[in-house]
Amino acid sequence: MPVLIDLGGVKQIAAEVSHKADSSQNVVSAGTKLGKFGYAPDEQMRLGIVAPHSDLYALAVTSLVLMTGKFPSELINPKTMEWQWSQELKLSPKFEGILNRMLAPIPGDRFQSAEEILAQLEPPTPEIIAPIQMSKIEQKNQGIETKTALVTIPEPGNIMQSSNEIPEEIIGWSWGGFLLPGFWCLTNHVWVGLIAWIDLSFVTFGMGWLLTGIVLGFKGNEWAWKSRQWKSISEFKKHQRMWAIISLLLIFSIAIMGILVILFVFVIAAIITG
Repeated sequence: MPVLIDLGGVKQIAAEVSHKADSSQNVVSAGTKLGKFGYAPDEQMRLGIVAPHSDLYALAVTSLVLMTGKFPSELINPKTMEWQWSQELKLSPKFEGILNRMLAPIPGDRFQSAEEILAQLEPPTPEIIAPIQMSKIEQKNQGIETKTALVTIPEPGNIMQSSNEIPEEIIGWSWGGFLLPGFWCLTNHVWVGLIAWIDLSFVTFGMGWLLTGIVLGFKGNEWAWKSRQWKSISEFKKHQRMWAIISLLLIFSIAIMGILVILFVFVIAAIITG
């Protein structure tokens, strides 16, 4: 039988730090190092810093314990201190992404309120009810009354998850999408980037790659955030930074090769004419 405990600890802490609450950031000042190891986030146990995202972290851990039947220590890699619960459960990619973001080690990467999580949870998929009646001959042969069978047809999924809110931290120019739109789109699942490979000379005058790159430069980050499930904002930024570095290195290499080819041509021309 589940028993709710530790109410005395909560009451004690509430009395001690209620006057220290920071109403502007909704974070309680340092001094409440009360929590259960494995369930409370690191900053709460070490620094005594708590906020709504701290409770959401504990809620995610509790959910995993209930679903797996294992303690938090059994769901964490002891060498890397990273959560490895996905080996124990088979959840939808969207729900898995929500739990991973709730468990993010950096507080700023987590959901900051329960409302943000609710916004990510899609309502039940509407179903189209299609009545199917048995033919009169079949009814007569089987000696049964006319009955109606209901067939549920789920709505097709969206290419982009329009319910995903776009964090302000990721809004900005995408160098990977701009310089390498035809490649960048593959790992970010922004399939509009494939247009860069199509020669639409009669529409784009042979500049399909450039025009697609400009579009993805402006909108690439936002579309990539909606098209894939990301564990955290930091993971998203790391992925985009990798593409930016690859793009710049490739452009730099092409430029160097171009200069070397031009110098080679000049040297050959000088030898021939000299």
